[in-house]
Amino acid sequence: MTRLISKITGQADIPKQARYARRCIRAFEDLHITQHDQISVDTQADPLFNNNFFDTGLDAAAAKQWQARLDTTQLVDLLNEDGQLFTAQEWHDTFHAMAPTRMRGKQRSHEWATARSGELATLSANLPTERLEMAAMDPYLVDGAYVGVFSDREASDLKYAQVHTADDGECTLHEVWIDLSGFPHLTGDTIYWPNKHVIEAALWITRKERYCAFRDNSNHEDEDEDEETRIAIAGLRGHVFPADEGWHPAAVSPFHDDGTTRKLSDLTIRNITRMNTNVKIDGARPNSEKAWEARFGRPLPWKSIWRSLNTELSDPTEEHPWFKLLHRGTYVRNRQSQAEASRRGTHRHLRGSRQHQRRRRRCLAGRQGGLFATAQGNLAKQPKASHAEPNVLCRRTCQHASQPSPLPSSLTCIDHSAGVPPASS
Repeated sequence: MTRLISKITGQADIPKQARYARRCIRAFEDLHITQHDQISVDTQADPLFNNNFFDTGLDAAAAKQWQARLDTTQLVDLLNEDGQLFTAQEWHDTFHAMAPTRMRGKQRSHEWATARSGELATLSANLPTERLEMAAMDPYLVDGAYVGVFSDREASDLKYAQVHTADDGECTLHEVWIDLSGFPHLTGDTIYWPNKHVIEAALWITRKERYCAFRDNSNHEDEDEDEETRIAIAGLRGHVFPADEGWHPAAVSPFHDDGTTRKLSDLTIRNITRMNTNVKIDGARPNSEKAWEARFGRPLPWKSIWRSLNTELSDPTEEHPWFKLLHRGTYVRNRQSQAEASRRGTHRHLRGSRQHQRRRRRCLAGRQGGLFATAQGNLAKQPKASHAEPNVLCRRTCQHASQPSPLPSSLTCIDHSAGVPPASS
């Protein structure tokens, strides 16, 4: 990672003043991104040197000659147009043709080519043949797919297109142009593609997470439904490294629960947070859940309770006391071992205190009057506001009524005349 930053910034390391950048890179390194060993069309785009699955056996000086002088950096560079390995004679001709200019016509040119021939033997002995097998050149003429169209091996006239397949099977390639972010846009032109190479485009699936507030709705199953998906084109499959598919953090398996392969584009903030949380807690539930259920004597709907956080009518400052109460972290007087018996209180008492009941009655009265109508009118101007039900709105308004300042102080002064007997916290 340091070498990567050095190439970008020209510095030996990230400046110590860039604390946030250092923390971000360290957090990414802690994921230990791992490449899956499955073989696919994208395998031939893997680097020839510094490969994750084999070592070429060449030293750094020899590898530099192959990369800089012979322009051989990927596995696909070892194959001809037919997908077969270049023959020894083809490499011999290439070595003499690509020798440094100052050596051509001299004995040193033959010595340079002979050295490369010896390295070729070492390279061939260490290469796993199964990773060099070229997949069938499928044109991927599926309706809606993105492809690259070009005439020669160098792809000097490469253009990208989206496939449109008619009901009678006729395929039309609609040309697209790629913006700086890799997103395709239709130009309105079509591409004549007979007698040309048509290869599937390497796609990255980008997701824009919307981070919508949770709602008390038992039908809300999957958070990913709130994500906006966009397709970006990275290049041609078999020529782009790293590919989107086939990478995963070391802490999780290479496959999703449904059997699909994990992708680099899956590493969104939401998914990384969820993964790190699962690794640390391993499915364990907060201890406060059992503590609350023991005091209420029945199971509680925790799925709905936790969704009462992060709502349209609250912000983190206002939700902090409620979050502490859910985790039974709010200070109450019975936590003082030397407190007088008449002044002790528990978390459960907070709900029955006079101060809290007075605020609740005012909120309920406001719901019967103009409070709910006014609040609903304001919410109607926001996206998805129609999902706010009256009982949810009233409950959120009650949350607002318990501002951070009175909750730790006034509401912990338990008044036993409210009809709630003393109990342990």
